[in-house]
Amino acid sequence: MASTKQGILNKAFALFLTVSYRDVTLSKLLKETGISKGAFYHHFSSKEELFTDVAEQFFFGASPGSGFRPSPNAGFIVNMNSLLDKKQQAFEWFAGKYKTGHKEFNFFMFIAEAIRYLPGVREKVTILVDNEISLVREILGSAQDNGELKPGVDINFMAGHIVRAFDGYEMHGVLLGQSAETVNREKEMVMQIWELIKKR
Repeated sequence: MASTKQGILNKAFALFLTVSYRDVTLSKLLKETGISKGAFYHHFSSKEELFTDVAEQFFFGASPGSGFRPSPNAGFIVNMNSLLDKKQQAFEWFAGKYKTGHKEFNFFMFIAEAIRYLPGVREKVTILVDNEISLVREILGSAQDNGELKPGVDINFMAGHIVRAFDGYEMHGVLLGQSAETVNREKEMVMQIWELIKKR
């Protein structure tokens, strides 16, 4: 039984990853957490407040890729693979901790519903995307400084292109139930981009 507030948040997060916000009823929450209605309302005034707290802790507080810093001397491929490995580790941590399989784990549904139902989330998601673009731009900038890139490569444009391509691969993986293969496909894409932009 998830008697503590953190226990309720843990159980609710696992539920919101697999069931849409609209379909998560109070009775379903109570059944999943094993608490009484009174205990629920002791910690949360509504399902919306619970969803807000879940989003703040598990998405904005521990989003995939957070905590990664590129190494200036590691090279483009090593840094990009390290970033993708960090994202994969975060995914595996979520899936393992919350007993959620790759086919059921839908981070995009969670994000989309947070944007739809919670005020201010779209702006926070924009900041996260901008932060990831900044990381990739930093990796590209180091590669440029180290003489790895062709002259004239626009690192700002390329960073945005790479991150949005990642989003496409990740969404595609969710839709086809192939999330487990996503990072390997992203690494293949990075290698293809590298062949186009590297200095000969």
